[in-house]
Amino acid sequence: MALLNRQARVEKQINRALMPVLLTYGSAEVRTQVMVQAIKISRDLSYAKVFIKARQPERSQSLLMALNAEKAMYRKALAKAISMKKMPDLKFYLDELAQAEQRADQAMQNVRQADDESGL
Repeated sequence: MALLNRQARVEKQINRALMPVLLTYGSAEVRTQVMVQAIKISRDLSYAKVFIKARQPERSQSLLMALNAEKAMYRKALAKAISMKKMPDLKFYLDELAQAEQRADQAMQNVRQADDESGL
């Protein structure tokens, strides 16, 4: 129980500190296109999965590659912002749930548009 509470606390700390770090140290593309959706920490607190969403889905792969290429710099900046014995290694992933929501929204818009055109 205590371990889960600590994991949740560390996830919240990293979640709060990561967006300002990305805005400060990230490239112009990262600063304008990336939104942090969630963070999951391993049980031993040594790895952090950062789930992101791109504002423009067609750029998501290039953003993901840019973030993972610069993850050491982000980790170092986080270590300065958060007081922890050891900062977890970061790994960035695309948030599949956000992508599924976007596809569902697009499908609903297509259905509404087809209904409007058919006069229903």
